[in-house]
Amino acid sequence: MATLKTLEIKRGLQRKGFREDNRDHKFYFLYLGDKRTSVRTKISHGETEIDDG
Repeated sequence: MATLKTLEIKRGLQRKGFREDNRDHKFYFLYLGDKRTSVRTKISHGETEIDDG
């Protein structure tokens, strides 16, 4: 099972146009130009690694 560091995932999302919205978890919303789309994902604050499960 492959694992990735959350920092690597965060950087990859940001390179693809996602911006962080810090709430109870770290939400990432995809922006096209200055417009926010409905595409989103989240990473829990306590996570240091994420597996492919």
